[in-house]
Amino acid sequence: MIHLKKKCKHCQTQIDADASRCPKCHGDLRNWFKRHPILTIILGLFFLGSFMSGVSQSSKDQKAAPGGTQGSTNPQKNGLEVKDIHADYGEFNNRFIYGTVVNHNDRQYSHVQVEFNLYDEAGNQVGSTIDNINNLEAGGSWKFAAVIIEPEAVNYKLKDVSGW
Repeated sequence: MIHLKKKCKHCQTQIDADASRCPKCHGDLRNWFKRHPILTIILGLFFLGSFMSGVSQSSKDQKAAPGGTQGSTNPQKNGLEVKDIHADYGEFNNRFIYGTVVNHNDRQYSHVQVEFNLYDEAGNQVGSTIDNINNLEAGGSWKFAAVIIEPEAVNYKLKDVSGW
């Protein structure tokens, strides 16, 4: 029987290819995802949430998100205006806060971000959500979708729109 060999990535000793630890330096040879399964799941959920926040808005015939107080617009903060804010269901039946940011400046922003606080029925803050975009052109507009992952969130409030 032929035993495959590999080098330990920590001490360069030749070891069996199936080894999960080096017999010389006791270095962990498993890949990062196998060593950190909980972090792998958390990162996967984060990337899924990030992907879904960029998904296009849902069709008009879907039911509205429960609760959800419309946030006020924030006219002309640094030339950025937030308007048409509303909560609704999106793809995969997730809830989002939708709206539009308009760049009233004659310069492009490298990064623009909207931030919302989320509240339960009693008015307690239960979380927050954001969405962001790069390279918002001068005079351009951006349709954002900030995902709501807190199940108890029924109201929201626009906290900030920033850009640089």
